[in-house]
Amino acid sequence: MSYRIFLPLYFFAIYAGFIVPIPGTILAWREWMKRQESSPTKAWRRITSQIALFVCTIGVVLSIYTMAVEWSTELHGGGHVSPSSWPISVGSWGSFPTIAISALAEGKLRKYLLVTAVGLFFFFNWTMGEAI
Repeated sequence: MSYRIFLPLYFFAIYAGFIVPIPGTILAWREWMKRQESSPTKAWRRITSQIALFVCTIGVVLSIYTMAVEWSTELHGGGHVSPSSWPISVGSWGSFPTIAISALAEGKLRKYLLVTAVGLFFFFNWTMGEAI
């Protein structure tokens, strides 16, 4: 009976890992292009925003690479250990600092970076283990 409460949250966590990171990164880059023209509120927030944008972009590239490796292994019937265990481990451990750094970014960029970072957290911690 109690599974009915958590089952929708479980499916949300699984599919948010696939759906959220790429659009979140695109929106963050769009917001970054707008922010380049304005003067920074504080220098450390601008630097933190740059670091978070770079880390989120690398995380999305790593997630795309991991999906490609996993799906190609399944297509070719690989019976050995998956070669994507290293990227999954890096992405899983890297998602926590990414969330923390994204929380310190500036303005609307913070919202998009947090959405991307949480999506990467869902991807590397739930989606890769459950859905693929």
